[in-house]
Amino acid sequence: MKELTPSVIKRINESGSIDILRQKLKINLDQDMFKILLEYLDLIVDKYEGRYKETSYKIIDFLELIATSEISNLMNKCFMLKKEKYKIIDMLKDDNNNFDDREIVTLKELANKLENLEVNISFNINYLSIIENYNIVKHILFKEKNKNLSKHLVENNSYLVEAFNRKNENILIMLTKSYLKAIDDFVLDKDFYDLTYFDELLEQILRNDKISKDEKAIETCIHMVLNYDKNKNKNSSQINKAVHWYKHLEKKLDNPMYEEDKEELNNLYGISPYFKKDVTEEGYILGKEDNTFFRIDKNNEYIITIDNSLGYDKDDALSISKENGLYKLKVYISDPNSFCLKSGLLMEEARRRVETIYNDREKIGIFPKEIVGYYMSLEQSCNRYARCYEFLISETGIIVDFKIKKEIVNVSHNYNYDEFNNALYKSDEPKEYITIQNLLDLRDIINKKYIGADNNTEVTAEKLLETFTLFTNSKIAEYFALSGTPFIYKYHSNSDERFSGLLEKVDENKKYKEMVKEAIRCGNERIYSSAKTSHEGLNLNYYCHATSPLHNYSDILLNECEDMFYFDNPSDKEAYLFEKYLNNEIEYINEKITMLDRYREKYEKAKVRCK
Repeated sequence: MKELTPSVIKRINESGSIDILRQKLKINLDQDMFKILLEYLDLIVDKYEGRYKETSYKIIDFLELIATSEISNLMNKCFMLKKEKYKIIDMLKDDNNNFDDREIVTLKELANKLENLEVNISFNINYLSIIENYNIVKHILFKEKNKNLSKHLVENNSYLVEAFNRKNENILIMLTKSYLKAIDDFVLDKDFYDLTYFDELLEQILRNDKISKDEKAIETCIHMVLNYDKNKNKNSSQINKAVHWYKHLEKKLDNPMYEEDKEELNNLYGISPYFKKDVTEEGYILGKEDNTFFRIDKNNEYIITIDNSLGYDKDDALSISKENGLYKLKVYISDPNSFCLKSGLLMEEARRRVETIYNDREKIGIFPKEIVGYYMSLEQSCNRYARCYEFLISETGIIVDFKIKKEIVNVSHNYNYDEFNNALYKSDEPKEYITIQNLLDLRDIINKKYIGADNNTEVTAEKLLETFTLFTNSKIAEYFALSGTPFIYKYHSNSDERFSGLLEKVDENKKYKEMVKEAIRCGNERIYSSAKTSHEGLNLNYYCHATSPLHNYSDILLNECEDMFYFDNPSDKEAYLFEKYLNNEIEYINEKITMLDRYREKYEKAKVRCK
């Protein structure tokens, strides 16, 4: 009969390996060490007082090491673990056990650890009667492919990830195969998300000390990359694009701590401030052929932009007037859809880039800088294409009327932030003074009724602009949500309904369900959708992004929605085909944004290393 003496506890705590533990406890090689350690754990549980928390955790770590290195008698090991798990559960259910809160938490954690280890072992058994759940690890990593979920699994349930090591294929081999396929899809513009996902997952697994690395498997993976048919189904430009990723994968497998420099990141993700000559030339041709820019604007409104001093790509402008107790607010947004050809090179390039990138002090836009400055940006005294969102608002904040128009706008004044902040406190120009006062008054009304922002804080150009931007985007989204036509919404949420199906699949196993729930909760995602989804981050029922089409392809896609369902009257067939196109484009944008977010994250780390 084993005894749990202080010296035994000390020996367990001080042992750094199985061999040392075997020596300290004087366990012969022919004795079942797994069974002996479980007996010690059982003794700890029998007289549980919370004192031996770390010892019990260490015993389970040793049990895990034994189970993954000695694959004999796995069914018996599972049985013993299950028996101990249910013993703890019965203890927790027994009202006669007066455990305090800390002891309850620790015992629950012990039961969870035992269950996880039991499942880990059961993955390596070919007998279906032992496997109580389907292969959740494989499903999460290679089917669901949710970054938050997989990261949580690797960090907190690494022993489950290791379960693949006794299968026909090591997890690294499976991952490398998926990675290589993702490179092929990426360069063929089929999928952006998968490559980002597998790159991040590989990094997490290689750098996780809890996951044992099979050197032979790593060598196999590197050999697989070196001998992969890199030219298959690719043209010369696609081959050049793919080569960067093949080399990157090889370096990562060879050295888990390998970090990319800024130049390599730009090559991998295709980030460049330069545009092909024919793209820029198309812009110049369109500008010269368009008579819009020679028309005389007869609009007497005082229209302003508020931007930073370096802005060459001014997206939005405002004008405001008040008559008979009603504010007429006009929000003008640059309209590249009216300038560019729908299927032209400029639009194709904007779609490829998706978002403006800010690297160091460099701004890398979705359109060529020269074309934006000459023909699209809402520059002072220049006739430019714009979408006008016109609101008629009462002094109590009721929106009496709302219209969308396509107009030629001529901005009266381009303010930078400092200039406008100075004008807030002193203005000698009558039109400027009246405009600013009306904007300030309406800002307070909108904040109070729609935004929920604090009106008592100091007003600045940035805060004023933020109010009208949030208001405009939310009301455009609300209009289309209520009209019931297909549209592109933006949301930022902690709860992701896309994984409700996964929750149903693991419903029979509470442990897995809680793991999935926790992983979903741990990440915020900014994402676009055609579903009418609330924006939890801003606490708004509906939200879209319409105010930055010179910076975001998503805003350009939103303009297409307006063209189809506000300015035109499509047939049912046209509406159906457009909705299908819209959902495909939204999926593309979300995947590309995920990749760009990964690029930004790694670029920031590269910048820090360069300092």
